[in-house]
Amino acid sequence: MKLSLETEPLRRGWPSVFELRVQNEGDAPLLLEEARWDPPCAGAHAWSKRPLGLIHYDAGADRYHYRQAASGRCVQPLWIGLLEPGASAGCLLPTRSLAASGHAATLRLSAYSLKEAELAERVYSAPARAFNTPRVTFAPWKVGIDRGPEVLVRLHGLERVVEEHSYELEVHEDPDASAAAALELAGGGELVGRCRRLGGAWVVRSAEDEALHVVRGEEHLRCPPGSLGLDLIERLDDTLPFEPIPVLLRSRPAEALARSGQVALEGVGQAQQLLRPEGLWQLLAALPAAGVRLTWSRHADIQDGLVIR
Repeated sequence: MKLSLETEPLRRGWPSVFELRVQNEGDAPLLLEEARWDPPCAGAHAWSKRPLGLIHYDAGADRYHYRQAASGRCVQPLWIGLLEPGASAGCLLPTRSLAASGHAATLRLSAYSLKEAELAERVYSAPARAFNTPRVTFAPWKVGIDRGPEVLVRLHGLERVVEEHSYELEVHEDPDASAAAALELAGGGELVGRCRRLGGAWVVRSAEDEALHVVRGEEHLRCPPGSLGLDLIERLDDTLPFEPIPVLLRSRPAEALARSGQVALEGVGQAQQLLRPEGLWQLLAALPAAGVRLTWSRHADIQDGLVIR
């Protein structure tokens, strides 16, 4: 696999995207799986997704039928990274570095290797125009027919290939938010993240008790051990900064917190509520006294969000 990566200087801890292009220089088809940075970088791109809807297999006709309007989320993923020899695919690769200066970084690229003779047995495709209809039928792969970019693939028994590629990344300290000042306010510890949703706040893990400290300028919050995790911080950054966050309450202390008025919530008393953008900092500030913890999970087939337990 030949990689082409367009890099640019990074602001420490701040998310960016690099343009990545992968070319299949071999003699066999490849199914791209994932590109992922090793620490101290973070960020990944996957060439598969589990779409909304329902996919079922018709053994008699050897066809997969995808009902896009059906309630639920498909178990089988759709793939968009199938590369025949000589073909290439591009993506935008999320990239973030917590390092204090420029450094070497390792990008891991994984893919499945197929044989040309296996395509008709393992790969199912559908015409591009079919995705505009409620029901999409995927038929065994045939050379030369019109097909959309998304395919279904039977992975069992395929060889998985992983390659490592090294790059020199340029990283600069953020003049508007010093990491050293954040560590000092937190009383030391390990710099483990940064949250755009919280105005670029630094996240520091305490060396004493695993508590997470969130530092934004001169503001400092301590979140008790177990009250939230780094995975939640990452999921928050996947949301649009100015949109409210869906919230479910799953304990009496959580319901009491919602009624207290300490947090900017809409729809108090309803099954699902909305946390306004300014309410996220308020919610983290309320964690120690409220005795609740935050998780991120699926609320419905088409929606994820916060859960206060």
